[in-house]
Amino acid sequence: MKKYMKVTSLLVMSCIAGPPAAAAHCRVDGPSEQQIEKLSATAFAEAKKLGVHISFSVADDKGWPLYFKRDPEAMLVTSVLVPKKSYTSAIMKMPSGDLAALTKPDGPLYGLNTADPKIILFAGGYPLTCNGKVVGAFGVGGGSWVQDEAIGKAVKDAYQAFGR
Repeated sequence: MKKYMKVTSLLVMSCIAGPPAAAAHCRVDGPSEQQIEKLSATAFAEAKKLGVHISFSVADDKGWPLYFKRDPEAMLVTSVLVPKKSYTSAIMKMPSGDLAALTKPDGPLYGLNTADPKIILFAGGYPLTCNGKVVGAFGVGGGSWVQDEAIGKAVKDAYQAFGR
């Protein structure tokens, strides 16, 4: 069990959105409303490039919802799934898609997703960090796993660019 805990801890730490930032782009109490709007605009612009209709959400570091927006053409199920992606990333401090491998029957976190019905194992949820600490998370969904990941990367890049 210790071996799994160590591996899980290392994996979780390695999945947090990169090295500590220079601090200019981030706030220790989470992204501002203005930053959230810019992240949302980035997500929807990237989705448009990919020809996908999405929903986008942001949660605080405890997983509580801060923001949600749905393209009128996005599948209705994204209204349920996307907030779960931001919740999962916030409380697990890692991308939601990375959790899938850890919760397989032979994985160290097997059964976790059955213990908390808000935890989801789909790609599209990502933590937002400030000085190495998770201060919130966002979720995006409506496309394929690959499309959601591409949109997520664009949003992460936009968040990092706030300080440049």
